Amino acid sequence: IKPQFRDYLLNDEALMRFRETIIEDIRVLNDDENTIRYLKSAIQEEWELQIEYKGKTMQIFPMCIVISRDEVRSYLCSLRRKNILCFELSHVHILKTIGKRSLPDREFYMEQIRKSWDVEIHDPVHVKILFNKTGADFEVGKQLKSYFGKGIKKTENQTLFEGDVVGINDFKRWLRRNMNSCYIIEPESVRKELIEGVLAKIERYERNGR
Repeated sequence: IKPQFRDYLLNDEALMRFRETIIEDIRVLNDDENTIRYLKSAIQEEWELQIEYKGKTMQIFPMCIVISRDEVRSYLCSLRRKNILCFELSHVHILKTIGKRSLPDREFYMEQIRKSWDVEIHDPVHVKILFNKTGADFEVGKQLKSYFGKGIKKTENQTLFEGDVVGINDFKRWLRRNMNSCYIIEPESVRKELIEGVLAKIERYERNGR
């Protein structure tokens, strides 16, 4: 800082703004390893945090860090006003630690997180999936059974799975990889989206071959 500006910039109010907007961000946010290390401590020590997420400031109780099934994105699953919210880790700005907060029913919320298909923020979507095990990867049927339960056997090789999906965008990505063995019956909008995606790929493939 140039001497002529020093007295003006380093008054208490400006210094506090500097600490809140720059120092904390540099220490906690700009280095992924530091962020994860800080959050792990907060989870283990049961700290309540104030964060900024996509421009919105809120208080949360961090529960766990999870990775999407395609192992591309990391999320911070947290409790806020008895609701589980999951934030994409790259957009989480930790502003400060508020204090400790004991959570007697922690395992109840953790079980809800374990049962979610994936972790994007939106309301659950009810789906029906027809699984054809002929020629399918064993792991595909195992994942469906783990999430939806046993399912209803329709034929020797076909089983209907039904339930609410938390994380429909990640679920659609999973479906795209397993469309040879999984047919989505509901919601119709998702089925149409997947079909249109396949047709668009075929069209691009044929156009590139001309």
